[in-house]
Amino acid sequence: MMNPAPAARTLPITRRRVLLAGGLSLVVTAAQRSAPVAQAQEASPVPISDEPFPAEIQLQLAALVDSVLAQTNTPGALVGVWYPGRGTWTAAVGISDLDTAAPVMLEDHVRIASITKTFTATV
Repeated sequence: MMNPAPAARTLPITRRRVLLAGGLSLVVTAAQRSAPVAQAQEASPVPISDEPFPAEIQLQLAALVDSVLAQTNTPGALVGVWYPGRGTWTAAVGISDLDTAAPVMLEDHVRIASITKTFTATV
């Protein structure tokens, strides 16, 4: 047979306890208000380069995308990599319509919602 849990100990509400709790909450509130507030500093702009990545990196990125599409049996993808100050790379790979075999184009629009939010990131 299980032993019953011990009864919770309750303390009577006294004027002293109410004043102590109220005073403590005032002290905590005052301490928070008097704490120094950090001032926001303007971020220095990071140079954004429109220059593409070097050819070697572009080839590595293309090979990686091709490999992932093949492994996941994905018909096509729009891919973009923007690394401030380092370079950019965009690619339209595969087909966008299984019935017509229309290629994926960089001008295509892809709706980002529900599940696709998981795969879309800005860092």
